[in-house]
Amino acid sequence: MWLINTHTLALEEFFGPDRPHYVILSHTWGKGEVTFQEFRSGLQSYKSRPGAQKILKTCELARARGFDYVWIDTCCIDKTNSVELAEAINSMFEWYASAAECYVYLQDLAPDAHIHTLKSSRWFSRGWTLQELLAPDDLTFFDQDWHRRGTKHDLAALIDEATGISQQILRDKHLLSQVPVSHKMSWAAYRQTTRPEDIAYCLIGIFDVKMAFIYGEGRKNAFFRLQEEIMRRTNDMSIFAWQSLSVNEKYRGVLASGPEEFVNGSLYQQARTSLDTPEFTMTNKGVRIHSGLEYTDNGDVVLCLHHSKRQEDYGSVGIYLKAYSGGTYARMRPYDLATIARPVEGRPAQRYLSPSISEATERKLETALENAILFNSSLKTTFWQYESTTPTTWWDHDTQLYLRDGNKSFTAFHLFRSDWDNIAAPLRFIVAFGITENNLAWVEIDSRKLYDVAVSGQIHLVEAYRHWYNSSHVATSRQSTPRLISNCAHEGDHEVCKPYLQPIIFTYLLKVSITTALVHGYPTFVINMTAERLSEIDHRFLEFFLQMFLGGLALCLLLIFMR
Repeated sequence: MWLINTHTLALEEFFGPDRPHYVILSHTWGKGEVTFQEFRSGLQSYKSRPGAQKILKTCELARARGFDYVWIDTCCIDKTNSVELAEAINSMFEWYASAAECYVYLQDLAPDAHIHTLKSSRWFSRGWTLQELLAPDDLTFFDQDWHRRGTKHDLAALIDEATGISQQILRDKHLLSQVPVSHKMSWAAYRQTTRPEDIAYCLIGIFDVKMAFIYGEGRKNAFFRLQEEIMRRTNDMSIFAWQSLSVNEKYRGVLASGPEEFVNGSLYQQARTSLDTPEFTMTNKGVRIHSGLEYTDNGDVVLCLHHSKRQEDYGSVGIYLKAYSGGTYARMRPYDLATIARPVEGRPAQRYLSPSISEATERKLETALENAILFNSSLKTTFWQYESTTPTTWWDHDTQLYLRDGNKSFTAFHLFRSDWDNIAAPLRFIVAFGITENNLAWVEIDSRKLYDVAVSGQIHLVEAYRHWYNSSHVATSRQSTPRLISNCAHEGDHEVCKPYLQPIIFTYLLKVSITTALVHGYPTFVINMTAERLSEIDHRFLEFFLQMFLGGLALCLLLIFMR
């Protein structure tokens, strides 16, 4: 760290924590600043510059206060040295926090201006000055003639009005750790930086993260990386509580493109009735999170953010999601946040939230529901339960929809099992379904040859056995022939299948049908499964039960007699 000696006006370098007490300057850059190289070559050559006058006046004030050193960003960083520049930017918040005193020079505040005009100073609109306001404990404002105008503590109410930062935080920076991510971001919503990437870099100290600085990567990429670093440090889900400034955007990733999208971020607080906030992390597939989802009355999918609006004791806000591939979700209606009255999350599962989406992905989102397949009813009898789906890429278990990758054809199947597997040999069957190249939907139930090729992973062979349904214009239900377990017998036009285990009470006939319907405004194929009970208690079950009862009774009598 380079410091200016207030007596000799020479730069001196210090390493580690053994640096002297120093004063630090906060200001907005203008024309005629003095660089590191120019300062080392001799300040006298540049005394006529406005920047040199700031250096001299800061040294004069610090010296009068008994300080031997000052730090000024214009001339105490060698910006031609990328390593030194990166170290300085990553350390900036700590340097301001460690300063004995901080002087804020407001070049646009006239000596005769009322103190209330302070909040209109350019200093309050710049990106870098945000952390320079928050970090120091002892901060004093000076006007353009270097007249003292008050301290951060004295002017806390006025600064609160200008920045939205509460007086409590201005007086105690240790409260920063308790402020939601969205709230901190809102402080930078209207701030500007000269270099586009700096809108992200200037916030690293506030979030206590470190970043590599890649000038030229662009504003959006830099801000994405900032959010990734924040997610490494906290599971505060308010990082997703941003809103697009355009109501015309249909889909986005879950990361904001800039702090301006957090303009309403100060409205939210940790929900008092919130469940434990799930952990989430960035992967090469997206933001991985293990969480349940909420469903609105009109079928929208919502991820609860575990934050509520201020002054509200109940409920939470959330973001609208839309699935499009392999448990991956994009944000839908990014300009809006959902309001959840009483969060009751659905089945927790591992999900992936896309950080950003391409135009190609946006097209997929537009067509994912069009001619998709809705599994309208799960098989919930005493004996059969859903087990898995193959392939899983476009299966959305939460909505029971098998989505479509554009207009591509596909073949898939659901595997079902018996709940009695722990007693008898496994009883399994598949429901195979798909859509052809001609947009024809088909479905079939099977437990024999079709089952064997399906579970062995030979999806392409499933098509050799499928029943084809031209359902594009079907108005009524069409049923496939129920062919299930090998323990089946022909009864009329159907095969009736009985379980292997004798003590099973009922016999069921399983049927499948496929129709069309509008789902969220899109034409969708709908598969219905039904289990029809054909007979009441099996006589063999009664015989078995009677034998067991009589045998048990005989054993009890024998034991009594022997005693």
